[in-house]
Amino acid sequence: DPNPNPAPVAMPVPAPVAMPVPAPVVQPTTGGPSVTLIGNNGSPTSAFPLKVCQGDCDSNSDCEGALECFFRDGGEAVPGCSGGERVSSRTDFCYDPNPNPAPVAMPVPAPVAMPVPAPVVQPTTGGPS
Repeated sequence: DPNPNPAPVAMPVPAPVAMPVPAPVVQPTTGGPSVTLIGNNGSPTSAFPLKVCQGDCDSNSDCEGALECFFRDGGEAVPGCSGGERVSSRTDFCYDPNPNPAPVAMPVPAPVAMPVPAPVVQPTTGGPS
């Protein structure tokens, strides 16, 4: 006669896997002072070094202090400035590459183990005895 209480067979349960959290990506923002064409090729000399959102710069040395020259192909927004997308020329403008204080790292919560259902006991079927 068949065994009425077959031995249970434990099924393997996969361990929980922590999923990586991507680092935040800082995107340049538009808005702020309007772009303004003040000088070109160092002329007039009184306009140089250029201030934020002023152009036309040809190198970072054309820009005041820590400002940098944002090189454009035309019609591109200038980070931290408004109106650059409406200027179709290839005029380059000075911008602040670090407009905000350094970002503060946000704490990332620890991975949470998901509950795993109890193993399923599968009865073994014995052949006729």
